[in-house]
Amino acid sequence: MSLLERLKTSLTVDESASASDRQHDLQIAAAVLLLEMERADDNLESTERNEMQRQLEQMFDLTASESEELLSAAEPTADEAITLHRFVEAINEAFDIAQKRAVLTMLWRVAFADGDLDAHEEHLMRNVADWLHLAHRDFIQTKLAVTEGEA
Repeated sequence: MSLLERLKTSLTVDESASASDRQHDLQIAAAVLLLEMERADDNLESTERNEMQRQLEQMFDLTASESEELLSAAEPTADEAITLHRFVEAINEAFDIAQKRAVLTMLWRVAFADGDLDAHEEHLMRNVADWLHLAHRDFIQTKLAVTEGEA
């Protein structure tokens, strides 16, 4: 194998690894946002945890054990994070508007999982919607879709 062929092969392998890394980074980013939503009301409940798992399974086509592993892997990252901007930035770079709305819907579902929307949860939702460059209309539509059972 020539040097050029080896270089092409190594670049191809690196590209697939980086695509896999990007997917994992997006999964971690989404999981961190979900964990922050769970923690926003200072009331950790199993209903919220179960909803987070369900949302990750749907968004990323994961099994129940994979979603639990993802949340467990994301917890130390969320604990150490000073700001959520790097996680939001990863989502902004990779997701289109419809996917960003899906992230917002996912967060609303976790916020409402315990049957109560805390002021801190709503504040976090407003910030995330802004950071994702979503219109106020998207903020309201996704909230209504979740509360009215349409999403």
